[in-house]
Amino acid sequence: SRFGPYRMTIIDLVARQKVFEQTNAAVDVEVSPNGRFIAIQGAIPNLYMDANTFDTVATDSGAGGGGSWDSTGNIFYSVRRRGGLSYIRRFDLTTRLALSETPYVDNAYPGSYVYRVQPTADLNKVFLYIYYGQNRGRVVSYNLADSTIGFSYWIGSQNTEMTITPDWKTILFTDPENFDNWDVYRSVYMVDAISDQLESIIPPPPPPYYGVPDPNLYFNPVQIAITPDGEYAMASTGLQFCCWVGLLSLRDRKYVEFFQTDTLWNEPTAVACRAKL
Repeated sequence: SRFGPYRMTIIDLVARQKVFEQTNAAVDVEVSPNGRFIAIQGAIPNLYMDANTFDTVATDSGAGGGGSWDSTGNIFYSVRRRGGLSYIRRFDLTTRLALSETPYVDNAYPGSYVYRVQPTADLNKVFLYIYYGQNRGRVVSYNLADSTIGFSYWIGSQNTEMTITPDWKTILFTDPENFDNWDVYRSVYMVDAISDQLESIIPPPPPPYYGVPDPNLYFNPVQIAITPDGEYAMASTGLQFCCWVGLLSLRDRKYVEFFQTDTLWNEPTAVACRAKL
């Protein structure tokens, strides 16, 4: 997808040609793990497309943004703000019906604004990113069945990226620096998605990196993507003009390599991984 003009394009990588395009829409596209569906969020209603025919198979007027697919690839979770509360919404593509939505309840911080949801293998357990204002956010696990908070960790960035390993056992999230807050640790966090235990905090190594002469260049993990085999993760620098991408070993839980892009003034803000061919 792109901005100005708003447009979503689907490209056949075998034929190297455009096969579908939707204009006049600012969208966030999420492909289901089973390869059957495409969720298009960014406007209301959310649209769900067949990933093979590109036909719209369902719409959900109650859905919102910041969403992800569950482990089956059939249920899409999203976050919707309504009446001063944030709701976690689930839409089942097998029945083309919305499941009961659940408000996020936190008596210590009423009215919390939930921005992102990451499902786990447990249908009722999700991880949420909550933003409380400038330089103040939190990642929590939340039980949709009884509205209880499990894991809770405060962070200082509003640019947090959150994802889960292919085996659905480990949550990864970042705490990057941004133009408002330069004091965060720029770490990548690993949390057991079942036990809620914080397993590892992976800090960026000190500069310089691999012969970079300027010691003021910092590696700042923002977005993160995991390889399909679950062995590695790639982190992008995002809001820094140093054009680096970091490779993490999830087994060893440390950075093992850095790659510099050939971009001069546009930092790599997004990363993706594919299966080895």
